[in-house]
Amino acid sequence: MPRKGITLARVAEVCQELLKDGQRLTVRAVQHRTGGSMSTVLKHLQCWQHGRPEASQADHGEFSPQLRKALQREILEKTATLQQQWQERLSAGMAETETAQAQLAVMVQRNRELTDRLEQMEAAACDRQHEWQQRLERLQQQLDEARCRLRHLEQQRPVQDEAGAATVAPPEDPPSPPATQTNRRSRKSAEPAPQKTFDF
Repeated sequence: MPRKGITLARVAEVCQELLKDGQRLTVRAVQHRTGGSMSTVLKHLQCWQHGRPEASQADHGEFSPQLRKALQREILEKTATLQQQWQERLSAGMAETETAQAQLAVMVQRNRELTDRLEQMEAAACDRQHEWQQRLERLQQQLDEARCRLRHLEQQRPVQDEAGAATVAPPEDPPSPPATQTNRRSRKSAEPAPQKTFDF
């Protein structure tokens, strides 16, 4: 359905202007001035050419050589433009793909390095934990031995206290020998003689 404002009369007017200006009668030239779609302009252009006296082939439903060449040029130009656009997009897409692949490779390498570093840290932490566990076991063993020696010393302390008390106590006096006659005589001789008194 033709767009509103694009009529056969307008297309015919533009075609006459182009011919007067000495320009080629192409669909793009007409469309540039009318502002209509390519299909609408082509339809009106065909109708206008069929109404011209010099369009001998119009009654047979064929394009004139001039219009056929114009259409061929339009198609070739449009095709070349589309090919160039698609080639540019394809090149840009390939460049983006290569960039993304390079970034992905860097990320994979970084991930591998981080994984290796994490494994090394886990191995070192495991070794250190094993070392601390061994130290803790040795300290626990030393603590148990110290407690055992302490209990043994506490058990021996009363025995040592009793033995020390027996060693420090003074010896008792030996019993006196029985009194004999010699001893009695010596005690008597040791006694002072009684003094005699005289009465005057």
